[in-house]
Amino acid sequence: HEQIMEIFSVMDQDESGSITIQEMAEHLIKEETRAYFECLGVDASDVWTLFKLMDVDRTSRIDQGEFIAGCMRLKGSAKGLDVAKLA
Repeated sequence: HEQIMEIFSVMDQDESGSITIQEMAEHLIKEETRAYFECLGVDASDVWTLFKLMDVDRTSRIDQGEFIAGCMRLKGSAKGLDVAKLA
């Protein structure tokens, strides 16, 4: 979880305790951030879908709990995102 929390902190530019789609998109264009997600086995190529799958309470913001849970749920294979899309 430590690595996931580190990614969250980097993405949370305004230190609000949550990430917007804009913050996520800005960081996922950076090779360094995409590499973090790749290490977790999370497909970060589709930012909008990834964001929607993590934003379980539909507030258009992802808090730390949602982010950690989303990464854990989607990690392990690039197919995790495709499977989650079907749910």
